[in-house]
Amino acid sequence: MLLAAIPVGLVVLLGAATNLSVVLLTLVPGAIVVGAFLWLDRVEPEPWSERLHAFLWGATISVLVAVVANEFTATTFGESWALVGSAPLVEETMKALGVLLAARRLRLSGWFDGAVYAGFVSAGFALVENVAYFLGAEESESLVQVFVLRGLATPFAHPLFTVFTGVTIGHFFATRRALALSGLPVAVLLHAGWNSMSLGGESYALLLLASAFVLFWVVLGVLLMVRLRSTTGYRSLLPTLAFRVGLDPFELGLLSDWQSVLRTRRKLPGFRRAAFEDLHLAVRRLVPYVSRHVDPPEELVADARRAAERFRGRLPPPTSPSVS
Repeated sequence: MLLAAIPVGLVVLLGAATNLSVVLLTLVPGAIVVGAFLWLDRVEPEPWSERLHAFLWGATISVLVAVVANEFTATTFGESWALVGSAPLVEETMKALGVLLAARRLRLSGWFDGAVYAGFVSAGFALVENVAYFLGAEESESLVQVFVLRGLATPFAHPLFTVFTGVTIGHFFATRRALALSGLPVAVLLHAGWNSMSLGGESYALLLLASAFVLFWVVLGVLLMVRLRSTTGYRSLLPTLAFRVGLDPFELGLLSDWQSVLRTRRKLPGFRRAAFEDLHLAVRRLVPYVSRHVDPPEELVADARRAAERFRGRLPPPTSPSVS
């Protein structure tokens, strides 16, 4: 399904290909957002194929459904309803589905993974949306103003909305202790408030811009603080995790801290690196349970033990599932 929809996003991008200035300007906010989430994900990086899948879902399926729904709403009920009604609801729902797909394939190990996938889905959606906005702005001779607003002042608008959905999805799949889509109403309301900016006066727009800027840095600060706490918690729980999985002292040392994980990841070649990634991910999936003094599901413990055996070279690599 996803591969068949890739041309949707490519048509929009190719439409801008004849205009070099639009292409270059579109890449600026895209590079900022993708670079930020790559940096946030650098310690426990998700598979490249999954991050690309999330990005393409945002740039293709999500955009296609949103365009159809928004056009129908605008034609039937008017532009204002499309702007503050269908656009926030449909766009945030489609981006949430992109995170859910990643969760179904990988069983996310925590809320932070959900936030990362929300960022990549949103980056893909925003890239295609920015192409459309920049092309329209050039025709109306307002390209510079639109680029400053969307490309420099608020490149994280879409990720800011969707990160609330991603956090709750990731938390649900890691612990089953929350409603998976409990963050979706927050994302929709924030998105609707943002879109209503064009319906208010200049002072209203400035207030929303300032609020979005402050909210973004607050959310980023909370993400980084909780990430730091989870790092500390991981270190304290690692001996218990190692005992449950049956890791030897050498493997325990490789997983002992993030610097060791990064160093090991850089040095290992080919299949050994992939096996180490599987082991690291499998051990991380046990953290939410052990931290609450709850026995992890035997399935997850068995996955971690198999990953350890593969890393030791005693089991063949798993076959890669096909992605439709």
